[in-house]
Amino acid sequence: MIVDLSSYVCPNPSCEFFQRSNEGNLIVRTIFGRHEDILLLHCKACGVNFSENRDTIFFQLKTPRDKVVKVLTCLQQGEGVRATSRITGLHRDTVSHIFHLAKSENFPEVPSLLVDAS
Repeated sequence: MIVDLSSYVCPNPSCEFFQRSNEGNLIVRTIFGRHEDILLLHCKACGVNFSENRDTIFFQLKTPRDKVVKVLTCLQQGEGVRATSRITGLHRDTVSHIFHLAKSENFPEVPSLLVDAS
């Protein structure tokens, strides 16, 4: 499998290639994930391993990516947590968790898309 690594950057602040793309320093260490393939990347310069999902809303979520996108789409369209739960088939606590993650300061681009559904 050929993977385009041009959109990934080393997250290690002490690395000479910190946040620089297309430098040839990243390789795919392995592929993991229960529901979908997630890349574990390795920086050849500093030796740091990191998930392709690092620093994204998908990091450490067990919910498949397409379901998370569906939840965010429903919430953006003004659906409440319970309605989104029925639409996506996810538990309302999972929908609420995704909503609160999206509203957190870690993902500043997402809250402007959401209506307060809590």
